[in-house]
Amino acid sequence: MSQPYRIGWLNGKCVLVWRDAAGTRKRYSLGTSDPREAQRRAPAAYAELTRPIGKTVADLWNAYVADRQGRPILAAIFSGSNAQDLCTTLNTSLANC
Repeated sequence: MSQPYRIGWLNGKCVLVWRDAAGTRKRYSLGTSDPREAQRRAPAAYAELTRPIGKTVADLWNAYVADRQGRPILAAIFSGSNAQDLCTTLNTSLANC
């Protein structure tokens, strides 16, 4: 699977470039002009910049599901009988879960 971001250049510095959920391009300076250092800093910077803002389990779960959309792990989670119990606990419908 490819990374959800790439390393780009802006004014002689390496920047982290990604698209948010709405498709808007976002850029964040990695504070270096060394591509190797940028590659080292990028995963932590991306994780920090895109972490879920919510504090409830439901908010975190929804962020997890959005992050894993289209991956086999979701099919495994929702294939069992516990899926309905989980959605009921999170106070959402199975279709939205």
